[in-house]
Amino acid sequence: MTRKSIPSDIETAVLSKSKRRCALCLYLNEDTHEKCGQIAHLDQDPSNCAEDNLAFLCMEHHSMYDSTTSQHKNYTISEVKAARAKLYEVVGFQKSMATIEKQRLESSHSTALDVYIDVSVLNEDTSSWNRGENTILRYSLDRNELGIKIEGNMDYLTLFNGGGPIAPLDYISTAGCPFRWDFPILDFKILNNTQAPLYLTEVVLDIEQSHANPAPLLTIKKDTHRRNAGYLLLVNESSCELINLIVSFDLLAGKVEKPADFVPPFRYSIPLQTLNDNAKVDVMFAFRDAGVDIDSLILLSSATLDQNNYIVRKADGSEEWMTEAEFEEQYRKGLGPFQDEVGTLVGKISFTTLSSEDHIRQVYFHAPVYLANENRAGIPKPPTFAYDSVLDVQNTDYQRRIQISQLLPPGETDRFTLKVAVAQSSSHRFRATLYDITGLALQSLPIEMNCFVPGSRKKRLEAVIASKSSNLSVEK
Repeated sequence: MTRKSIPSDIETAVLSKSKRRCALCLYLNEDTHEKCGQIAHLDQDPSNCAEDNLAFLCMEHHSMYDSTTSQHKNYTISEVKAARAKLYEVVGFQKSMATIEKQRLESSHSTALDVYIDVSVLNEDTSSWNRGENTILRYSLDRNELGIKIEGNMDYLTLFNGGGPIAPLDYISTAGCPFRWDFPILDFKILNNTQAPLYLTEVVLDIEQSHANPAPLLTIKKDTHRRNAGYLLLVNESSCELINLIVSFDLLAGKVEKPADFVPPFRYSIPLQTLNDNAKVDVMFAFRDAGVDIDSLILLSSATLDQNNYIVRKADGSEEWMTEAEFEEQYRKGLGPFQDEVGTLVGKISFTTLSSEDHIRQVYFHAPVYLANENRAGIPKPPTFAYDSVLDVQNTDYQRRIQISQLLPPGETDRFTLKVAVAQSSSHRFRATLYDITGLALQSLPIEMNCFVPGSRKKRLEAVIASKSSNLSVEK
């Protein structure tokens, strides 16, 4: 067969559509990097230069495709054509997105001629979270000509700040936290419209101010393992101490998922002087008042089984023998109106904070409380975590310097992310400046960022951050 040169217009079309990416590298390994390669004739006829018969392959895959070894099943024409179609689809999408991104970046902030910078915020994938949308933290961004504002939003926070009603949250997770949250991830995009490459080496965050957000946040811990019979479990998820708490409630029989009556006055009231981390509030007296014979149930729960009879030790020290039917009847009698061994508290929690003792906050709530415990497995310990940079909770006029390595060819765009960790809920005002190897500085718009950190993670975060961030702060 006579080898013909591929016509220049067809060769250009193949190279342009593939952007010198190997169709089989993408198909087999999802590899979209530029390759040293050749244009392969798929029917292995070098005289057939029709565009449909051509595909750009890297040197290794071209050699494998043209080989006639019997050691393995070689790639088929239809397989390579399918890979080529996928490659053209990916490259075409990247080209269209690159054009759109360039147009957007060219209208964004610029502090250097023909180089443009944009900063936004990313949210991590939460598709695996199965504990409700209201406990997912998402960061939103508001941008104008004066600056950028990044805010953490969560429906539970909105519900709590609006007075509820709140329901118990599940703390059974690898992180020991009821919220799906993360630190904000800053997304930097840069467009180089100059005629020379741009080699970025450093990001410097000039923080004007950082200060703690002492906003109160209270949760009720779900008794998932039924190990806290007779108790309401309160957790302080804020960074401030809650004081002068009053838990007011009514007690309903059974497990009521969505009670309708939150109208005070409530029958029962329990004062709690302070709440630093968590508290177990004993509400068993309310069950007793509602008709549960607590003393009888305690004695029955301590009974031993002898063949088909129960031996129950009475209050005076004597023993009483009961058949299984008699035992069951006495136990049901002791439960009174709570035959399912559970009641539902419906009420409100009022409190103040040290910084605003005159301002009484209140939130309505409902929560099931069990009369009997079950022996279940314990909660796994929370793992450690990773971060890229750390901001102080309380400080002014300091810096964070982060070493990077980003090469932007002329006319190209690039992006990278920076996760910013904090030890507790806090607000920060700063600018981000990118430096290249020549000293060129690219400065962002002013950024105001509000971060949320659950109080249940505060101690763990403080310990990890203290051990790793001692060399990050450079005072100005």
